[in-house]
Amino acid sequence: IGDDNGPLHKSVKKALSQCCVQLKKELTKKHAAKDQAERKKALKKYIPDVGRALIQAMKAISREGGNAAFGDDPMHPDIAMPEGFRKIGNRLLAQQKAGEINEKVICAKLTMHVERIDKALALEFAEEQGRSSKKTESLFIGLKDVDRPCKYTKALPHPGFSFKLLAG
Repeated sequence: IGDDNGPLHKSVKKALSQCCVQLKKELTKKHAAKDQAERKKALKKYIPDVGRALIQAMKAISREGGNAAFGDDPMHPDIAMPEGFRKIGNRLLAQQKAGEINEKVICAKLTMHVERIDKALALEFAEEQGRSSKKTESLFIGLKDVDRPCKYTKALPHPGFSFKLLAG
């Protein structure tokens, strides 16, 4: 039994270290998911307040005929506003006056945006976890001069692989 102590000790130590690495990955994933859920909850908490504030601001602007912010003679002439912003502002005020834009609509749009961003971040996190947990190998398809260094385009990410093209 004494002769097997060295190899046995090494294999137990290796198994324990692999378990620790797996545990660390799981804890990191859970911590990231928890943080993401807290961020989402915090954002959703303030959506009604933001919607109410935007509607109040739009009502205040429309009471002044819209000239305070978007008219031909704005109250703050130092602020140069591109013509495109004026058109958008006037269109938003008209929609608000017509009742097409209200607090409920703004809150729904903000909630939809938070959900979309949350899904995008979750997908990005999952892709990153997939890439970092697997060893990647280069696979060359076609002719390549191995003696000459190559430049590549930006990688096109996919959950199963990364795709790079040779730059001209």
